[in-house]
Amino acid sequence: MMRSLSVRAGLVLVCGLLLAACSSVRGQTNATEAAAPAGAPPPPNVVPAADASLFTVDRPDQFPLAVATERPTALDGGAEAIARYAPGEARHFVGELTKALGGAETVATPLVESLAGAGRVVVVWGERILGELGAATTLLELAQTLKLAKAEGAGLLEIPETANARGLREAGCLRDAGPGLSEVAVSGEATEEIPTALAFGKLSALVLFGVDPLRDFPGTRIWEEAITTADFVVCFSMHENATTAKADVVFPLETHAEKDGTVTHPDGRLQRVRPSAGRPGEVLPNIQVLAALSAALGHDTGIDSQPSAFAALKAAVPFYADVDDAELGGRGLRWQETPAAASAPRPQQGETIREAGIVGIPLSSGGDLLLGTYRDLWAGPITELNPPLRFLTPRQRLEVSPADAERLGLASGDPVRVARNGIGIEGVVQIKERVAEGVCFLAEGVAEGNANELLQAGPVRVEITKLSEIPA
Repeated sequence: MMRSLSVRAGLVLVCGLLLAACSSVRGQTNATEAAAPAGAPPPPNVVPAADASLFTVDRPDQFPLAVATERPTALDGGAEAIARYAPGEARHFVGELTKALGGAETVATPLVESLAGAGRVVVVWGERILGELGAATTLLELAQTLKLAKAEGAGLLEIPETANARGLREAGCLRDAGPGLSEVAVSGEATEEIPTALAFGKLSALVLFGVDPLRDFPGTRIWEEAITTADFVVCFSMHENATTAKADVVFPLETHAEKDGTVTHPDGRLQRVRPSAGRPGEVLPNIQVLAALSAALGHDTGIDSQPSAFAALKAAVPFYADVDDAELGGRGLRWQETPAAASAPRPQQGETIREAGIVGIPLSSGGDLLLGTYRDLWAGPITELNPPLRFLTPRQRLEVSPADAERLGLASGDPVRVARNGIGIEGVVQIKERVAEGVCFLAEGVAEGNANELLQAGPVRVEITKLSEIPA
């Protein structure tokens, strides 16, 4: 779902978003669209939202914009300050920005003048930052330095990687929290920990609901081995793919046009989603299939329809208690604006933030360039399987700086092999003036030459070879 964000701020800082097809952040007079006003229940540290690749921005002149990303974006042209950091260094950069605001001279100093005099600042940040251990703490330290809690209309706003991620988290789809972000006795496995848990027998079965790990998750070969190792795999999918081929049971996944329920936007706004197309044949609503699976395992949820599912959601999530299904019209309703918002969990004084993420892995000196990745807006089966859209299917492109292209003897359009530890993919060179020297970028999730095949837990360096120079 494409949705513009309306903000009223002195300055918007965009940090860590992979904006493959963005235009701006809409400057209007509604502060609550961007962040909870002072005194409202703060969102949890792991706040969710819509797909970053669909994040749109209408960039008028009502407020200035600063951008800090690892890859050049379409926002750069309208920004009054721009900073770059290396792939995998977002947490470090945010920490350096906090130091720079305190008077130190750091790599983030170019943003300080804009931030210091802005008054109300909205920091729009991408979920990927949380993949770096300590990132949530660092973001909150930046918020404290900027005094965001004391300025109405200021705040932190996360843009997650997938649509409705905030709704899923608030409903309890987290490794270490239950519905309503409640405490749980036993934590589960983080997504990146599942392959290891399967390999060592800690887990034996998988239920994959609307995900394709062999295309969309880093470490394709690790996931392939893990799914093969699993004793039993259940997969919900809209189409056949490499993951469904390894599943023991495949259920049809509803398309967005067939779903009946709610979606929660980045700002906590719940909006009603109604079916606009019928389900083919004997395909059942996924709510009913999941309820039947649960009953077969000995737990009757009592949920068999959208109304019963929404009632159960309200009962389980205290701060949804005052959200009425009848009120969720075209614009929806922010749960923070209801009386039940007072029941949202708040961090206690001195409470330690629970963070998932990877510890920085020292990079070897080998390899030509440090690899960064992004998700192309059109990379996916919907484009590939839809004849009118098929012409938009992206090819893999290796984005490099002019200096690195000259050093490696590359020209735009050259077919190359990008490799790490014997694993290689192919693409064509695209020289970009604004790419920093020493780094390169590849697209994730493309049908051929998927960058996820090269990734691991942390940044990697890759070697680049022209196909014409590889022995036959």
